Amino acid sequence: MALHAGFLFVGAIFSVVVVGGVVLLVLLAMRDRPVFPGLPPATGEAPLQILDRRFATGEISADDYQKARDLLTGGGPKT
Repeated sequence: MALHAGFLFVGAIFSVVVVGGVVLLVLLAMRDRPVFPGLPPATGEAPLQILDRRFATGEISADDYQKARDLLTGGGPKT
């Protein structure tokens, strides 16, 4: 009877090691992937800094920049 208990214990330990290894491999494979694939990765920049950078690199026009800046700062469009 003791022999069977020993095999059960070794089998349980082996199962825990295998499952833990699989979980570790999955976590390592996913560490470079964004949590929310539809969103850009977090850069630590504030929204106005991102807007300024995008305008400086020519991604957006001056008109789009001003509209977005007004929205971000709480100011309405100037009429």
